[in-house]
Amino acid sequence: MGSVVLTLALLELVLRVAGVPPIKTGHQRMLVEHDAIRGWRNIPHGRSDYSAREYRIRIEYNSRGLRGPERPYAKAPGVYRVVVLGDSFVEGYSVADRDRVTEQLEQLLDGAAGPGRAEVIAFGTAGYSTDQELLWLESEGVRYEPDLVILMFNYNDVVYNDRSRYWRGAKPRFILDNGALTLSNVPVPEVTEQDREQAGPDGRPIWASLTNWVKTRSRLYAVVLRGGDRIPWLAWLTARAGPDAPMVRQELAVFQRNAPAEVERAWDITRALIRRSKQVAERAGARFIVFHIPFRESIYADEWPRIRARYGLSGEDWDVMEVRRRFLRLCDTTLECIEPTERFLAVAAELAAKGDRLYYRYDNHWNPRGHGLAAEILGEHLQRTGFTRENGVTDGRRAAGR
Repeated sequence: MGSVVLTLALLELVLRVAGVPPIKTGHQRMLVEHDAIRGWRNIPHGRSDYSAREYRIRIEYNSRGLRGPERPYAKAPGVYRVVVLGDSFVEGYSVADRDRVTEQLEQLLDGAAGPGRAEVIAFGTAGYSTDQELLWLESEGVRYEPDLVILMFNYNDVVYNDRSRYWRGAKPRFILDNGALTLSNVPVPEVTEQDREQAGPDGRPIWASLTNWVKTRSRLYAVVLRGGDRIPWLAWLTARAGPDAPMVRQELAVFQRNAPAEVERAWDITRALIRRSKQVAERAGARFIVFHIPFRESIYADEWPRIRARYGLSGEDWDVMEVRRRFLRLCDTTLECIEPTERFLAVAAELAAKGDRLYYRYDNHWNPRGHGLAAEILGEHLQRTGFTRENGVTDGRRAAGR
């Protein structure tokens, strides 16, 4: 055992001297703090470098915990203001500020409405689900006097809309009873002293903290993991080695055609949360749009078998397009939706011929081109339907990605 440990330590040292980068340096967990209503929030004025295999980004939040310029609650006369709700896709920690969907959308709207006449504010926090986004809209979003609220819907919102815990910690949970939503687990409990005694510095159990250190700092682990992407049995092993693998398998349950009862319940809660978000936006005088973020493997279908193998999704009941179908069923004539999968597929095929992509290869988020395409689809939809609520409300199905 001593020989093995010494050998591994020497290999780690050699790889560090050779300049081999780790998988990640820094982490979004460093920039969040407890929030009694939403569970966690971005730390005001927080700053950190965040890097992965394919990007290195400087993250900076303003005094309200938002990326982007500080804007007053009161809207200037003649300004068209958009509030965009979402998770890590909207926070956009994998791209620079200027490359995010929100900043690119603002540029497009400025071109249509006139310079300085459009403001797009990104209410994005990694790990948020529809329930936390709703609570943020109610408490902060409406204070910005938005003309338009865009809810960016991601597949993993569904499962966590019916949970009171995420890997970041405890979160609020809405209970659906006879069609009525009731908020529970608020105030959201903070980590207790006993929890801290049994946990590492990031609030997770000691063994998980050690695992996280290896995953984010070890050069040897980085080499093994990169090799695992090309070696099936090693990919299978590394997917099951980390504490996040069970969480990912739970999220992916929404891709079952015959979903279990708990997933159906989560979809019912999700539907109710989206409709309540629409009511909140419209009471504030804003138009409301839901945008479906396509699952990466629905755009790059050749990667779906690899995901199924990594997370043990066996059987014939799994369909990479199932969430898209469920989303379209959710969008009846009272809800304005944009479902852009067909457009993403077409552009992805064009880029593939040039060796380019819309999503990162190792990270499941959009790269700058993906953010740009989402902004382009939103901008075209608004120019086609009109910017105002009165002129812009359309049939959700007719608006789906076309």
